[in-house]
Amino acid sequence: MLRGKYSMNAKLCEALEKGDLKTFEKTLGECPNKGEVLQIGPNPLICQAAIRGLKNFLGVIMDADPWSVTLVDSTERSPLMLVALNGDIEAITLILEKKPKQCANKILFNQADKQKMNVLHLAVLSGNENIVENLISSGGGAGCRGRDSRGLLPLHLACSKGMVRSVALLCETMCAEGGGDVGFDTEGCGPLHLAAKEGLDSVISCLLPFKDQLGLLPGQKDRQGLTALEWAEILGHESVAALLRPISPPITSAANAPGAQGVAAGGGRPK
Repeated sequence: MLRGKYSMNAKLCEALEKGDLKTFEKTLGECPNKGEVLQIGPNPLICQAAIRGLKNFLGVIMDADPWSVTLVDSTERSPLMLVALNGDIEAITLILEKKPKQCANKILFNQADKQKMNVLHLAVLSGNENIVENLISSGGGAGCRGRDSRGLLPLHLACSKGMVRSVALLCETMCAEGGGDVGFDTEGCGPLHLAAKEGLDSVISCLLPFKDQLGLLPGQKDRQGLTALEWAEILGHESVAALLRPISPPITSAANAPGAQGVAAGGGRPK
């Protein structure tokens, strides 16, 4: 019996690799224990279909076993996480429509991979703001407070990538849930630091109305001993510095700020 399951799984893998949907459907239809066959291996078939963007295969697999949506691959990423990273909004819609009703969206949205990233982290990494908006709406804000292995919330990533719409929506969502300090990453950088380093004045402008509700502290120093304003001064981001000066502690000279010597000596930011 066990040998038969692995044989069926191998045939399904081959059909998927070839993009042969007809053979895939026929083989799957012949499986007496579809759920067990679909779960075999470190990279289940639904994850393989998700990472390749094979929506037809995704639909067939979820029709056969809706709970396969909770499976993860060798990186501990679920099908939803994989299609979010690929920026595939149609596949996201398909997965959320076909998942079991008993499987709440927040369960899927709070799943984390080996780097502790959830679906919102990966959606931000895709750079597709429509997907971020779709997921926040579908999940009711689930995953917004998830922190990855570097201490980053989805908000931190969106700030560093200059995704203004996503930054605004993430801030609004967290404030609607009561706000609270969003904190810092493992380098001691908060959202203001990350946006200031990249010279993203539009992100800074977006963050400032939320600074009290989300604990965005302009005077906070990172592990280099620098505030967001000091980073802006050192890196020559004058438009950012102009926004931060009125709300930041005064600095004697950015060139003499702790950590600035590393920038000067290395020709860039301290690592």
